[in-house]
Order: sequence, then structure tokens, then C-alpha cells
Amino acid sequence: MSSHRAWGLVAVAALLLGACGGDNKGGGTATQSTAAATNTQASATSAPQATSAPPTTQAPGTLKDLPSLPVPAAQVDENATVRIAFAFVELKLDPHKVQQLYLTQYLYDSLFQIDKDKNLLPGLATKYAFSDDKKSVTLTIRDGATFSDGTPVDADAVKASLDRGRTLADSTVKADLANIANVTVVDPHTVRLDLNQPDVTLIYTLATHAGSVINPKAIAAGTDLSTTAAGSTPYDIAEFDPGKKVVFQRRPGATYWDPAAFKINRLEIDLVTDPNTVLNGLKTGAFEAGDLVIPPDQAKAQLGSDFNFANLVSDSMVWIWLRDTRPAWQSQAVRQAAIYAIDRKSIADKALLLCSASSQMFPPGSPAYVDGYDPYPFDPAKAKAMLAGATPQVEFLVAPTQANETKFAQVAQQQLADVGFNVTITPMNLPEASPQFNSGNRDGFIQGSSSLPDAALTIKKFFFGPPAMAGPGIKDTLQAKLTAANAMSLGSPERAAALQDLQKTAMDWSNFIPVCRIAHNWGVKKNLLGFPDAPWQSAGYFSARYFVVTK
Repeated sequence: MSSHRAWGLVAVAALLLGACGGDNKGGGTATQSTAAATNTQASATSAPQATSAPPTTQAPGTLKDLPSLPVPAAQVDENATVRIAFAFVELKLDPHKVQQLYLTQYLYDSLFQIDKDKNLLPGLATKYAFSDDKKSVTLTIRDGATFSDGTPVDADAVKASLDRGRTLADSTVKADLANIANVTVVDPHTVRLDLNQPDVTLIYTLATHAGSVINPKAIAAGTDLSTTAAGSTPYDIAEFDPGKKVVFQRRPGATYWDPAAFKINRLEIDLVTDPNTVLNGLKTGAFEAGDLVIPPDQAKAQLGSDFNFANLVSDSMVWIWLRDTRPAWQSQAVRQAAIYAIDRKSIADKALLLCSASSQMFPPGSPAYVDGYDPYPFDPAKAKAMLAGATPQVEFLVAPTQANETKFAQVAQQQLADVGFNVTITPMNLPEASPQFNSGNRDGFIQGSSSLPDAALTIKKFFFGPPAMAGPGIKDTLQAKLTAANAMSLGSPERAAALQDLQKTAMDWSNFIPVCRIAHNWGVKKNLLGFPDAPWQSAGYFSARYFVVTK
């Protein structure tokens, strides 16, 4: 189970994977950069309403151009240090052992990228081409990219990395890459992935940490990548206190294939879960950016004119997860009773900030969203009747990354108690709680949920990835429906219907309680550009890849 501040679920609505791939056309002109800067500054100053992003309109089979600098190069302070207060720091930095492409993205390039509108961008791959039967995909590997030691990034490196992710004993991406039957090096800049079944979503998987490319020398040497980097970005690890702090430093004289990326000299990310510490750190200059958990008007009043305020939506969902293989939850009726007992609207309105109640796994605008679908409306009387006098004893892990999440857990505990459940809450640090729940030895978990940019990928991750929510009663049914959906073209009406059926199947099984979707209210120093343009919607976390500090 992977979680940080609040992750989300999202499906790409209209991107068709064709039989040809897109080219990277590079950066932009100074005129384009100046226009982009104006748009960035305007969006950073305003605080947009927390609504879902519209479906992508990316053309079939193409990759969108890489971003250009938001301001002319002469205005960029390439010696800047940026310090960010955030609610999650990984315990390790190995891209095949982490839960999210959050910190490892600063050390390892993936084969593709995804932008804030859920469009595919080039990464270390510049083109892709699916076969007609969608059982193989050919990737064109970028020319000129190198690892930190100067080793070229080539097709052999891509093969070595994908094979490692597929076979490493404790790989967290093994399930994501399970549909790859074989990786073949066609030539130094061409790789063919043969699949054991059609899978049109694989390109999106390769834009996550599952598609990270590692220096093959480090793989061959068996290097422990938990605290040692072997990637192709210009950053090294300057400091790493697992679970607490990480500092990335650009190597002196480093060159990089993406001219608009990694313009910050030193990036420091600190684990901060106390909202007062975030606010005071922004006031005193300890941080240049922080995720605020106070209303936007209060933030503006306290921080003043030196900051922009970005109300950023990620389609993130806060959930209560029920492990259906645990004794207390093996009965579907008991699980359903728990869902009927939760008043998600009262929790969203009173216990959490900037949280919109939701009864589905996916937001409006997603092809998996079902109009009018609310399978378990709040009904405590029905919950009591379903329990029939029983008093189930259950434990929930809670990994609060802010004070409001603790309040949420307490409210949910009381609502469940009101219908007959006896709930024990076990607080735990987030980096420890996720593997505890993923082990299958805990009843439930109250936290956020990770995101992938397609509904089928999200369901696959939840049920067959590290959270392993697919108990014996649902596993085969879901797998068959996933297989069918992934043989259909993304964006087609047939696939939309298949995704809606997938969501209903998952929701009907009753081991998730959706509660609400969260927006992030960030306070950001005015000379730090890029927060509104980070890929929040499909990821739920910021990416500092294209952040820029102006002089």
C-alpha cells in the first residue's frame, strides 16, 4: 500500500494508443518561455476551485513536446536552493523498492513522463509503437543521455532495468511489469517488449518508477541502491535520513538531455507533519514551499504578499481499506455494514480540509466513472441490521501526515462504534504502516491511495500490486475483466464500458470505503515557479523537475 499526503485515482479519458509513436520536439523559444512565465505566474497567484481535470485530448499515439523554461534563461537562478516541507519521505531510494515515483524521480529518469493534464511526454524513450495485436511494443531510446558516471543510456540498460524490476525478489514493481514476457534489444537504441497478453496501458506503467532506468554497471555489481544513486539525472544524493529528510545536489558541470529540467542547484525535502511547523517555516524562510492545512484565506492573511497560493487538485482519495482475508472482514455482509456506517459527507465537511465527499473510486470525467452510482449510501440502520447484534473486533492502522487525518480516524472510529463495531486505532509512521498493511497481517488501514494514470492500472495496482487487496473471492473475476479491458483501445466507448464494469466489480466486493478527494493548498515563494504545472492530477504529489527560481 502506498501513501503520502493524499494520493488519487485517475483514468485517462481520450488517449488512443496507435501503431506509431511520438517524437520529442525539444524545448521552446525565448518568446514561448516568456508567455509560459506569464501564464505560470497568473495561475500560481489564483486559487482555482477543487474540480477534476478535464479528459486529455492528446492525439492518438503521440507524445507531447517537453516543456520549455517558464522564463528566459537569463532570469533563472541556477544556484538556488529550494527547501520544501512535505508529509512523506521514503525509507529507501531504490526505484524498484519504493512505493511511488516521488523521490527517485530526481535520481532516475523513466522511459516516459506524464504532465499535469495526463498527457504522455518523452523520457528516455522518444517513440513507441504497438503491434496490431497489441502484444508487443517497440521503444526508441533517446540518443545522448548518460548515467552519472558517463555510461551511455542505451537499449541494454533499458533491458537490464526492466528485467531487474520484473525479477527482483522484493521488487515493488513486479506486478506492474508482469505482462512483459520478454525484453529484446533490437539495436543500441531500440527495444521490443513482447507481452504475454495485450496491454495497452503498459506505456503509462513505463512513466512510473517501474520504467526507471538504472546504470547496468550498478545492477551487475549488485549495488545497494537504497542510499546510493545510479541514475541519469544531474542530481546526486547530498544527504539522506530515511523517512525524515533527503537532499539532492546537482553535480558541478553536469549536462542533461532535457534543457528545461532540474534548474534548481540544491533541493531539500523535509518530513513535516505539523501544520504550525510548516506555517512558521514559511514565515521564517526555513522553507520556500509547504503544504498548508489551513483554509486559503487564513494562509494568505498569515503569510502575506511574499507568497503565491496554489490550490492544487490531484483526484486524490482518502480511503478506509478492509483486508478481506482477515477474520473480522471475511464476511462480505460485515464489510458492507462498515461501509454503510460511514458518513463520508460529515467527515469531508468537518474532519478534513479541502476534501470533497465521493462515493466512487474514480472522479467525474474519468471513463470509469458511473453516473449516479452510489452503492453504499450512509445508512446506519441498515448497517446495524446487517451485523445482527454481532460486535466485530477490528484494528485500523492510521498513519497521519497531518492533524486532520487523526481527527478523521477518530470520527470514523465513532461512526463504526455507533453501529456495533469495536475499533482499535493503531497510530504508526507512514513509511512503517504501508508495509505492515501490505503484509496482509493487519485488518485495515485509514489513509490515502496511490495513483496511476489509467483506471485499469489503478485497479490492478490496488488488487494485485503491493496492497494485494484481491482475496480469493474476487481475484479471478477481476483478472479476467482487466485482461479484456487492456486489449481494447484507450479512449474507445467499449473500453469505457469495460472500465465502468471494473469499478462496479471492485466496489461491489466491499473492501474499500471511499471517503473524499483532497486538494492541496500550497504556500510558495513568489520567485519559485512551477507548482501549478506539476503533474498533480495523475500523481497526487508534486514534481520539482521543472521548478525554476527566478533571480
